[in-house]
Amino acid sequence: MAFRKKKEPSRLKKYLGYNSKIQEVEKVTNGRQEGSSKHTRKRIEIKTIHLYPVICGHPDAVDLYLNMHPKIDIQVDNVRIRVTSSRGNDSFGKMSFSEAEVFLCVYDVRKPETVRFLRERVLPSVKKLRKPMAIAGLGLECRCGVEKGLVDIQTACQLGKSFDCKSTEFMCCDGKLLTFCTFALYSAVLPHLLQWKTEKPTTSSDISLTPTVNYFAIMAPKTRKVKSEKKENKPGPSTSSTPPDAQRRQVDILVAVVGAPEVVDRVIEKFSECRISTLTHETNIIAIEANGYYGRSNTANADLILAVYDVCDNSTVEYLTQNVLPHFRQEHEILAICGTGLENRTETRAENETDINTCNRLARLWNCRGTEVVTCSGPAMAAGLFALYATMNRDVFQKPDKEKKVDDAPGNEIGKRKKRSQHKAKEKGFERTKEKVC
Repeated sequence: MAFRKKKEPSRLKKYLGYNSKIQEVEKVTNGRQEGSSKHTRKRIEIKTIHLYPVICGHPDAVDLYLNMHPKIDIQVDNVRIRVTSSRGNDSFGKMSFSEAEVFLCVYDVRKPETVRFLRERVLPSVKKLRKPMAIAGLGLECRCGVEKGLVDIQTACQLGKSFDCKSTEFMCCDGKLLTFCTFALYSAVLPHLLQWKTEKPTTSSDISLTPTVNYFAIMAPKTRKVKSEKKENKPGPSTSSTPPDAQRRQVDILVAVVGAPEVVDRVIEKFSECRISTLTHETNIIAIEANGYYGRSNTANADLILAVYDVCDNSTVEYLTQNVLPHFRQEHEILAICGTGLENRTETRAENETDINTCNRLARLWNCRGTEVVTCSGPAMAAGLFALYATMNRDVFQKPDKEKKVDDAPGNEIGKRKKRSQHKAKEKGFERTKEKVC
């Protein structure tokens, strides 16, 4: 009797059978109830954030933006971001909306006429609405090639300075890249809105923007929680690495700002009163103007005299050296020189831009400290100023040395011998640092 050889399944059937087994395993593991097995999988919670920017600008630039992503979702960790944009003006520049979360004004880097249309017809109207706004150039990927006729690379920066708003350039060759760029600029314009409530976790829930919990803290990877045993509250110093506000030392810094009037006004506008928290100190920085004969009286009680100049304007350095610094030769101990606008320095030096060694040269000439700081953000500028003040006053921010404890118990002979040897060393005129006691 001949036995028929068993026919082997085809490769396609093997593949389909293998995939079906995987799907069954996933169904079983996902369908288990909590507590039925140790290998149960937790369902990932996906939260959704809706952004509603209003796109303004030349019709060609607005069409380029709207056609690239009508409705594309992106996912960052366990958060889904959905951008729903709408047109904000007509072909003549007349605004269609008076209320919006963010007015995003766009132009095409390949078409200079879109920049002129945006500057003359759209941006003044958006500025009058007094709503959050931002400027974006579309077509950043075109700058990598040899294409001619592009607008200047500093166009976005100049428009942002002129209309006092955030500005950048986007890649528009892909809808997802454009959505990511929109989300990044949106979060820079409205960082306080990207927060929400997380009282009861829900699966695939749409969450509205409400200022309760920090968005970036939720997006950060979660650390494993360790159950801590209950301990009795015993008196003694706290061992926590981050001391509470009551344990931080309070330091007030009064800064008298001198220099060219336009630079002084810009510095004081950035931080008229700023508060900085470090691990051990709570610092309040208050800036006042000290230009002119009457303003010079403000330097009498100042903790720091800050002589400022603009790194992109060489005339402010000449004004500082000729009209300001000669009056503060005696106050060199509390005098510091600060260059503002460090973020505007370019690899190819501009026509009126100062030399990179200007601050070092002035500090050596007037026997004081000096640095250059970023001024596009008030907190960043305040942090640079705080670091400069800390280097000038090391005693204020120096940590107190811990006193070495010597055991003076009556039964401890080692402690007595060590104390006796230290006393003899001081009498001889030198101090012994290390000593072994047998």
